[in-house]
Amino acid sequence: MKNSELLTNIISTLEDNHINLYHDISKEQLNNYITNLDDIDSWDNKRFDLEMLKLFHLFKDAHTSYFIPYKSLDQKLFYFDNKCYISIDDVYHEVKSICGMSIPALSNTLTSLANYETNEWATVVVNRLIRNGYTYEMLGCYDNGIDIVYDTGKVVATITDNLQVKSQCPYSVHNDGKIAIIEYKSCSEYKDYPISQFTEDVKKTIEDNNCTRYILDVRNNTGGNSELLNPIQQYIMDKNMSGVVLINPSVFSSGRFAVARFKQHCHATIMGYSGTGGAAKSYGYNKNLQVEDKRFSCSIRLWDFSNIFGTTGSIQPDIKIPITIDDFNHKRDVVLDKAINYLQREIKNESTNCNQESCKN
Repeated sequence: MKNSELLTNIISTLEDNHINLYHDISKEQLNNYITNLDDIDSWDNKRFDLEMLKLFHLFKDAHTSYFIPYKSLDQKLFYFDNKCYISIDDVYHEVKSICGMSIPALSNTLTSLANYETNEWATVVVNRLIRNGYTYEMLGCYDNGIDIVYDTGKVVATITDNLQVKSQCPYSVHNDGKIAIIEYKSCSEYKDYPISQFTEDVKKTIEDNNCTRYILDVRNNTGGNSELLNPIQQYIMDKNMSGVVLINPSVFSSGRFAVARFKQHCHATIMGYSGTGGAAKSYGYNKNLQVEDKRFSCSIRLWDFSNIFGTTGSIQPDIKIPITIDDFNHKRDVVLDKAINYLQREIKNESTNCNQESCKN
């Protein structure tokens, strides 16, 4: 199939399945964009993928994504706070350029390839692209390696075989005194630890330790099945507990929905260094599609959640907690530490007030 035919079929498939493909761009504008693409049928596979990322960027729907291969690099790159870092001997150093491009220039290029609705989510997608060896192949700057210049040196990164990463359970629970700390890093069920058992373990931790506060840590939760958290949310509502929800830009889709629900119904204070990545207008179901060997997804939203938290964009923290690259280097979880201290003060003040009331009586 010619590239031009493949592109036509991809657009047609999106139109047949997406609930509102032309929310941010008109069909006429899209057709004009495609008409201005040069010599489509001469593109190789990498050029086709690059142009599809640019095209999907126009839809401004973070759930409508064009999938590219992932190729590991033998150097660990990390995009944070509008800067790029490389891990050398387990210490992050600031990167000055990659493939001769300054980091601001590379960031702008990668942002134009990202599908996003909020600036927070754009940084997450840029981080994914900057760590993917295939990105540099698409950009035409990978030739047996990519030159990375950092603050104290230079390395040449090469593509390596993808390693099989052992899956880890995305949820756990423990306590710090009377604070139940619930880690919930994905809205999906781990086959060796059913969500029903996890729910019971949350209840047991709270009951056995007389917990009066909770921390729900949804950082890096990019979504899944929003219903899985319902029993835990209902239990916390029934107990009338208050607590803290920890967020970062990688909170997306059903992960963002969890933040909104706990804020509304579970007396939650939101803490983090930045807002969440997802936007409410994307909620509903997602559908994975394929034309030939090209894979992509699109929104098939069934409900309108745009007013669930008074905003359709990022949910911002009630208490913003700055973090630095130095915190990553020293493996300090500043956000969690601040949340624990915040709730410990609440518990102490509550106990003091209770004792004062007892004295009066």
